[in-house]
Amino acid sequence: MLLRLDAPWTTPSPDADRRVRTAPATIATFRAGGEFVELHCWLIEQPDETLYIASRNPRVVAIGTWKQRGDAIDVTRTRVARSTGAQAAATDPLCAEARLTLRISGNSVLGNVGASESGAYAPVTRLVAPDFDAYAEEARRSPVTCAKEKE
Repeated sequence: MLLRLDAPWTTPSPDADRRVRTAPATIATFRAGGEFVELHCWLIEQPDETLYIASRNPRVVAIGTWKQRGDAIDVTRTRVARSTGAQAAATDPLCAEARLTLRISGNSVLGNVGASESGAYAPVTRLVAPDFDAYAEEARRSPVTCAKEKE
């Protein structure tokens, strides 16, 4: 899994344990067989620096396909699911940019996966994400379709 924070860490409330922080993030995976999954969610960082995907909304997950060309990765989003209710495919911002090209740089991937600007998506080993596959399944079942896979 590759991770990018979409905004700085914050403490959830003045009364909260100051060692627990939250931040919006994007998690991207390039799975064997050519499936691409991206999850836009909130993360919770515990005092021991373990990261968890917050169960609270909003959450957006998109699936699609990926193909590598040298140091480039071509991604095509095919479906999007939003925890706040599905939008029409014509108006979903992730569907508006259904095709992406990312670049491999060392162990990271550079580009823009639904963020306001390009950045680095780095490997993460401290993420505990038992529901990640359930979120991907939400996108597979979503009625919101984006683009068909490139021929």
